[in-house]
Amino acid sequence: MPKLIKKSIEIIELYQEGFSLRELAKEYNVDHATIKLLLTKNNIIIRNTRTYKLSKYERQSIIDAINRGISRKQIMREYGISKSYLSQLINGKRRI
Repeated sequence: MPKLIKKSIEIIELYQEGFSLRELAKEYNVDHATIKLLLTKNNIIIRNTRTYKLSKYERQSIIDAINRGISRKQIMREYGISKSYLSQLINGKRRI
């Protein structure tokens, strides 16, 4: 993890903007568990983006919000979901 110490603020900011653990891990060429450890050591709450954590109503509300022109960033913050989860939901890779 030493190579990430210099970039920890950047990683934290990206995670808070909606990037997933796996996206960050790929970007910084480390395992996603390393990113998770860095975040938890900095008291960052790890998002849980499993589909079953959102109700069918919430998932449909997200799609409706996109259709109404609500920004993706606002939706990610409101529902506590990652950028990748939102993209999967929009593209039909996650069930509604």
